Amino acid sequence: MALAALLLFATAASRAEESVVAKPELRGVAADSSGEKFNLSTPGAAHSDWLSLGESFEGWSLVSFLAPAGPLVLRDASGAELRLSLASSHVLTLDDLVASSTSKGSCVVSVKPGGTVTWDGTPVEDGQLQSALIKLHGKDPNFPITIQMDDKADLKKLAFVILDAPRVHVGFVQS
Repeated sequence: MALAALLLFATAASRAEESVVAKPELRGVAADSSGEKFNLSTPGAAHSDWLSLGESFEGWSLVSFLAPAGPLVLRDASGAELRLSLASSHVLTLDDLVASSTSKGSCVVSVKPGGTVTWDGTPVEDGQLQSALIKLHGKDPNFPITIQMDDKADLKKLAFVILDAPRVHVGFVQS
């Protein structure tokens, strides 16, 4: 009887652990003309994504953001709220983005749902993309760039990215 009770307790404890939603970490905040984007990651950074208010990440909904410094408020299915702030911050400049790409020898420009464009994972606005491409072209006219598109991405935004590159004579690698 004691063994049966112990097994029942262990099974219940295991199910309770499975139902606990891991608390995400706020890794970045970026603002553009469409609003703020938030980079959330799982503990240990096994999974991360750039999201907007109203979207969900690992069981947490992004509810509100008290600009300019936060916190970002998340809510899980039970209604519990979590307030996240950045532990530290560093603003990346275009020079930082271009230097990072040139040091690793590649650049990935991604078009995400909602029209967000990222340069090696960092959201950039249209003008920033153009400026970064021009800076990169000034360093190496034949620098390879990979364009990635999410299957739900805005095709008009993808066309803008593709058409923008030839104006600055940057070559592209098909992924």
